[in-house]
Amino acid sequence: MEVSHEQFVRLIFKEPHQILLISSSGGGKTTTGENLIEESYDRGAFIVSPFDPKEELELAFAMFEPEKAYHLKELAKIGKEKSKKRVRIHHPFTFNLPRHEKLYPMELYTFAMNEIGRDEISFITESQSDLDIVRSMVNATNELKKDDSLFDFMKIIEKKTKAIKRMVAGKEIAMPDPSNFFLKTGSTGTSKTIGDISSYFQPFLIDYCVAPENFFLNLDIKEIFRDRESYHVFSTRFIKDEKIKYFVALKILNLLYENRKYCNHPMVIYMPEVSSLLPYREKGYKEFLAMSLAPKILKFRSRGAGGTSTIMESQNWWNIFDKVRGGATRTLFGQLGDAQDIERLSKALKWKADTVQLIKGLRKGEFIIQGMENKYGSFRLFMPSHMHKEIDYTFENMFRRHYPELLVKYSEIIAKVQEEIKIQREKVRKEAQEEYLHSKKFIEEKQKSLQEKRNQSQELEQTQEKLKDVKLKEKERMQEECLRLYAEGKKYREIGRELKLDHKTVKNYIIEAQKRKTENISPTPIL
Repeated sequence: MEVSHEQFVRLIFKEPHQILLISSSGGGKTTTGENLIEESYDRGAFIVSPFDPKEELELAFAMFEPEKAYHLKELAKIGKEKSKKRVRIHHPFTFNLPRHEKLYPMELYTFAMNEIGRDEISFITESQSDLDIVRSMVNATNELKKDDSLFDFMKIIEKKTKAIKRMVAGKEIAMPDPSNFFLKTGSTGTSKTIGDISSYFQPFLIDYCVAPENFFLNLDIKEIFRDRESYHVFSTRFIKDEKIKYFVALKILNLLYENRKYCNHPMVIYMPEVSSLLPYREKGYKEFLAMSLAPKILKFRSRGAGGTSTIMESQNWWNIFDKVRGGATRTLFGQLGDAQDIERLSKALKWKADTVQLIKGLRKGEFIIQGMENKYGSFRLFMPSHMHKEIDYTFENMFRRHYPELLVKYSEIIAKVQEEIKIQREKVRKEAQEEYLHSKKFIEEKQKSLQEKRNQSQELEQTQEKLKDVKLKEKERMQEECLRLYAEGKKYREIGRELKLDHKTVKNYIIEAQKRKTENISPTPIL
């Protein structure tokens, strides 16, 4: 690293770096970060800002020349010409986009559903990556075909679950629910139900940023890498669901990490308010966000041609994931909060008394480099040659003033995506209906077969009962005949020879016939 002292200061980092800028609001960290970005850009770096936490498109103001008098005056002091940069604004597709209002141009994009990986699924479901639910969903993405949508993905998940059934023709049958991705909701083999899983993805029907592999809006990160001449600013300002905003940031950073080898330039990743992406001791989905991103941020430096640098900003040093703040190659401190905050930091970082006094005396835009305070003291960096976002500026108004002819409406593309989703829904609805009808027919045929068997069984039972009655009547007739012959004075053996019965049977028959007469029991009627 080289630090040159002039009326203003230029920081030149010869190696990939991870800079952390800490300053309270209005302390000048954004202009300092923009200067470091511009210095890197002028030396051939590829510039990307994967997340815009303030939703103000601050870095996108680089497409305008500066206008404020103080800015122009400071550029004049160092003989720096004002300029502007080419900026491409990327935004995930959402149905929250205004349909009829003209807006600044954005490159709308979606992510391929089959490229949603373990980290993103763990984040969406707020589940550890080794749990059944995450494994099941990762496997489901691998089963997707090129034209399979979120609806197909959910159907695959459903097949891995046990669905609730309703009674049809006296039997239970799974029923598709049109309000819930046409799913047959029920319990799963994991700790979560299919209803729980579908609820995680319901917001994506509004913020439609996951789509089939062959969808016309899918993001081409390699094409973006080929455009070094532009600043690439990723925004989510029209997405209302905060969790999806962070999902998009996670996916973009994962894409940068996984595809870094395709960028043939040094890369600089600009991360304003980094504590929102990498918070310290956060709970819920942000905990999974930090766990996923922190290791990648620390490994980024050595990746790709010329390496990868990160420029991170935050108002508070404590709120940043500890491994990230500790992994910064250089931390620059500017104006901080109250004296209590300075005292707390001085104890944590073991600042000497002269460093504390230096920090307390910093003016807006001035910084010190942690660990190099005695060598360089306090300094102020060059202002960027392009416009900086001011408190009385909005990006929309500035763009309308400078480029009114480039304003566009998004109604046509919204209608096209609506039609695509309608096709996707109809495809899955038909499959669900066919599956239901097939199951219903199968159950009904099985019911019919079972009923026929029951009828046959009943007929057999009736036939057997009739046969039993006939045998019983014949037995009683023989008993009566034995008793008649016995009354005529014939012996058991004589009766047996005449009726072709054993003499013992003749004896028993006579006894049963006499008993029946004594008890006045009527003989069995013939049916």
